[in-house]
Amino acid sequence: MSRRSTTPTIWQRNGRKFIQQKDPRVHIQQQQQQQMKEKVDREQQRRAAKDLKRADKEKKKENRRAAVKAQQVKKQRPGKAEQERQEHDQTEELLRQRLTEASTQAAQLAERSAAAMPVDKARQLTSHLEEISSRKMELEEGLSNVRLELLRNQ
Repeated sequence: MSRRSTTPTIWQRNGRKFIQQKDPRVHIQQQQQQQMKEKVDREQQRRAAKDLKRADKEKKKENRRAAVKAQQVKKQRPGKAEQERQEHDQTEELLRQRLTEASTQAAQLAERSAAAMPVDKARQLTSHLEEISSRKMELEEGLSNVRLELLRNQ
């Protein structure tokens, strides 16, 4: 028979039952196919494991690079923070100078205004003095805001 089968088949001829036996070549061929499938599966698993290992290595490299970059940025930050601190100190000093200038101007105006001055002039100087003191308060407020900002940035 040219037909190959893995299971025995029963057929009849002239009232007699004949059993077709398994063809050993089919069994060998199936075994070879199974072995090839297993071999291909093992190869695929090996390749997948290699790819996974390679991906892990790449991920570790990326993590190392990111850590090095983070350290470099961290090293640069103190300089940046120091620069910002210096800028804040400079602005704070400038505000102090303006504050002292305003207060000295107010004192000078108070000294200049004598009792002999006319009433209108005295009122003008008083309003001017009030403006200066309000400006002084604004500068003090600005100075305190700068200090708060400096504390937040540290």
